[in-house]
Amino acid sequence: MIEQLSWDTFLSQAGGEFLQSWTWGKFQKSLGKKIWRLRIGQKSILLQAQIIEERLPLGQRCFYLPRGPVFAQKLSPSEKEKGEKLLWQKIQEIGKERKAIFLRIEPSTPLEFLPSQGYPSSKRIQPSRTLVLDLHPSLEKIFQKLSVRSRYNTRLARKKGVTLISSNQENKRHFSAFLRLIQATGERKKFQPHSSSYYQKLLEYSLKEGWGQLFLAEYQEKIIGAYLVIFWQGRAVDLHGAVDYHFRSTKAAHFLQWEKIKLAKEKGNLTYDFWGIDENRWPGVTFFKKSFGGKAKNYPSGWEIPLRQGWFSLYRAYQLSKRKWL
Repeated sequence: MIEQLSWDTFLSQAGGEFLQSWTWGKFQKSLGKKIWRLRIGQKSILLQAQIIEERLPLGQRCFYLPRGPVFAQKLSPSEKEKGEKLLWQKIQEIGKERKAIFLRIEPSTPLEFLPSQGYPSSKRIQPSRTLVLDLHPSLEKIFQKLSVRSRYNTRLARKKGVTLISSNQENKRHFSAFLRLIQATGERKKFQPHSSSYYQKLLEYSLKEGWGQLFLAEYQEKIIGAYLVIFWQGRAVDLHGAVDYHFRSTKAAHFLQWEKIKLAKEKGNLTYDFWGIDENRWPGVTFFKKSFGGKAKNYPSGWEIPLRQGWFSLYRAYQLSKRKWL
């Protein structure tokens, strides 16, 4: 039986990301989803993969593998291929039992065998490109690499009276502000955020497990910005959050971004992940994030691998028709 310490220790040594962590699996289970933690290898571990079962229309199911599988370090190409094949066998066995239609996989490293079994993904869940800031230099050097405007706006926010609330405890006022800001931003920018219950559980698990922290900007006794940052194995991930558009002149977004980077550095993290950039889909957000430095990181393409070919073909046709009429 696999235990949390063993699972997360392997991930840490292999450079796995938080979406494959034990705690992320616990959070997914709290949403009513089934998960499987698969470990391939007998004498030595070849790979680990945390599979999440997702609901589809018409009562169907699929499996989802985000940022995985996670391979052991220094595997040969033949060992990697062997691991992928053994993983696929296990997924097929579970898929037959659960009647899952397909496996959606969004790997963190290139794969060889599994893509040959499927098709390019019709839907992307995690960002395919992100921006990662190196936190090894001093805070002074990191600050000097910000754009001139970002440095100016960060200082301006303080002069205007924007203050920071950093919380790792459950707080109804903080939670409600976080939800309000995300929902308002979704309405203004015309995107569908997760449900309130999703964010509520995410906040509860992140703070309770000690791997998340809320950063809030307060102005004239009103919370005008709120972000959740995940800290995982020396990496800070700026996962979810928003600022109040009506208070944009306070430059709270710049203030909060710098405060998050500062605390991530002070807590001993080695990198800061801005979590998703795309010049075409999110030009404004991408420009803002890039003004704080960092290097772009690209992830491999996502894949959908059929487990029940007939149902999978219907699903792909449904996805294609949705894109056609958008």
